[in-house]
Amino acid sequence: MEKIEPKKVAIVINHPDRDMPVFEAIKQEMSCLDPHFDVRIYETRSPTVCVDLLRFRPDTIVSYPYTAKGTCHLFYVMKFLLECKLISYRTEGAYKINDPSLQYTNNGIDVYGPSLVDYEIFWGPATAKHIGEALHHDNKLSSLDRVFSMGSPAFERYLAKPPKITEGKIADDLRRLVSEYSLNRSILFVTDFRSAEYGPDDILRARDWFDPESPNAEELLAEAVTATEYIKRYRGKWIEEMERAAQENPDALFIVKSHPVENIIFRRKGYNPYEKLTQLNNVYYVSESIDIL
Repeated sequence: MEKIEPKKVAIVINHPDRDMPVFEAIKQEMSCLDPHFDVRIYETRSPTVCVDLLRFRPDTIVSYPYTAKGTCHLFYVMKFLLECKLISYRTEGAYKINDPSLQYTNNGIDVYGPSLVDYEIFWGPATAKHIGEALHHDNKLSSLDRVFSMGSPAFERYLAKPPKITEGKIADDLRRLVSEYSLNRSILFVTDFRSAEYGPDDILRARDWFDPESPNAEELLAEAVTATEYIKRYRGKWIEEMERAAQENPDALFIVKSHPVENIIFRRKGYNPYEKLTQLNNVYYVSESIDIL
């Protein structure tokens, strides 16, 4: 009987807290569909990621999109040395996908050629059309035939399991509160004011606000710092309005969940501006990384 060589797939993730559960489920599903798949998951920030990939020698690498400046470098090296296929998965939803002012946000500022990425996979056909065409226009894709769309992995059947929130204190608290206020009077707010706490070093380290090597980098940095100050003021106003809404609607439950990156920054800086909301009886604040589905 002819021996069938395994199909080696390396999945490189950027945010383990968010991505690992999803791709562990995808890995298991791929093995169920074809037992000859050998799928392994690597973290891009691991100090041994290069050595690990070279030892594994995958036929295909699946990775996050190259939006921040310099993120493509690792994959150029791997594709050259391994002669493998490279698939970019667009894990995050995009808004105002056809707005030219959000080109850097949606398409990314990293610079790479049309032969690097073999296939781009998007959430939904509209995103695939607009951002796919933009990538093709920017010469980051050689052909639109390399653009594909799918649904959100979180809603696939192989992820149809009780979310992590089903156990623990937060789950118990929310069950009790939602039962007390009723589901129809419970409102979930998910924040993302992480940029409010960014300083110049954070902006430069992120490498996705602007090209730090551009001739007017100092001017762009000054504009970015001004933007963070505006976002901080806006966040303060949002918190004030949330307090007012909760006070004016005591029969409603307000659930506020902050962005994981916000939580990291708050722990580092030793304060959390959302904590003032916890003084209200009908506001429940969640800062832990939990599923919200």
